Amino acid sequence: MFETQAKLGDAVIDRYRLKTIRDLIDALPIGMCHVLQESKVFETYPPDMTSLLFDGLKGAEADARYRHYRDDIIPGISVREHLEKVLAGTPERKPCFCRQMADIAGLVTARMLGCKVYILRNIYVNYLYLPQRWHCINAIIENGRIRYFDTSAYAQVIDPDTRRIRRPSRLPGFDAADIDPTFIVSEHWLQEAPYPRRLQLVDGRLEDNFVPSPNEEVPADGVHEHRILSSFATVGAVAGGCGMSDVVVTGRGWQTALGHGLDPVWTALVGGATGIAPRESAAPLRNRDAAIVPNLADLSLS
Repeated sequence: MFETQAKLGDAVIDRYRLKTIRDLIDALPIGMCHVLQESKVFETYPPDMTSLLFDGLKGAEADARYRHYRDDIIPGISVREHLEKVLAGTPERKPCFCRQMADIAGLVTARMLGCKVYILRNIYVNYLYLPQRWHCINAIIENGRIRYFDTSAYAQVIDPDTRRIRRPSRLPGFDAADIDPTFIVSEHWLQEAPYPRRLQLVDGRLEDNFVPSPNEEVPADGVHEHRILSSFATVGAVAGGCGMSDVVVTGRGWQTALGHGLDPVWTALVGGATGIAPRESAAPLRNRDAAIVPNLADLSLS
């Protein structure tokens, strides 16, 4: 699978004559459409905006449309399909979020520059509207420093001072190909509770104290292609030049009253579900509400 993706990445580099990260940022939107950067393309407006843009039934329809793309369509598009669409360069683009663009950027940049590329997941940045630490960007180590770049920040950003939406080229000091750390690093950019997370440059590599996961009870449940998937972590090393990839299994696995596994639980959370309900077994207690983890006896937590 990785060899096929690598060949497609090389073909994208050749077709668009990519030499720099800036070239890549200009090329990816040819085949990929971030559904929040360009909401009008697929009419995918985030839930917190639909009530401001639409009334009544129209708002409900817009909200359902966004959730359909988020939960059903985008997760079903593979890395290979995104690469093929970028390579084809046809008007019909594939919808995506920052996660998918970071995956593609990691692979193509590694092939283009012949270096290790990191994917930083679940972080907060100052140049986008983010209710939570949901964003994904890339980084490489260049001249002894961490060089951050964001291929998904190609259409609009938010001015941290004025809170106004601007084109990336109109935001003073901002360069999506080499982002000044002041646009990223802040007191909010990494998780602090229940476990504080730290990213740092150590001996020429980017280290994340959440790799491996600080929670020993969270088991690994799979590694896909060259990416790292984790309930906490977010630094994914992508090998460049050769057909192999550096992979660290950090694990992602939730056992909760809403279900088991990252995707089902996340879908339930964003859908407003709750695992708390009255329980007959709690009858002797004053408060009979409880969140019971189903089938707990069948799960292995070691």
